[in-house]
Amino acid sequence: MKALGALADWLIARLGVLPTTQLRTVMTLLLVIGTGVVYLALAVKSSLVASAKPWTPDTTWLGFLAIMSGLDGATFFAKRVTQHNSVPPAATV
Repeated sequence: MKALGALADWLIARLGVLPTTQLRTVMTLLLVIGTGVVYLALAVKSSLVASAKPWTPDTTWLGFLAIMSGLDGATFFAKRVTQHNSVPPAATV
């Protein structure tokens, strides 16, 4: 039971410092790349095998990917704008 508590403490500590914006962006990129790979692989298969049907992703799935990509881009931009220093730091002597 003590080991489970230590594992929970370790997990909470790691989740507290996890860069969630970067993680979400990476996951969106992996989903987009995965969708493209599956589409291309099945397109090649359908051109080589006469009985295979080509697969086209559903419009809902493509809309989800587009919305997630837009949110990731907007979040990235908003964080950079709000963290930008408009006043240069004081010179050190």
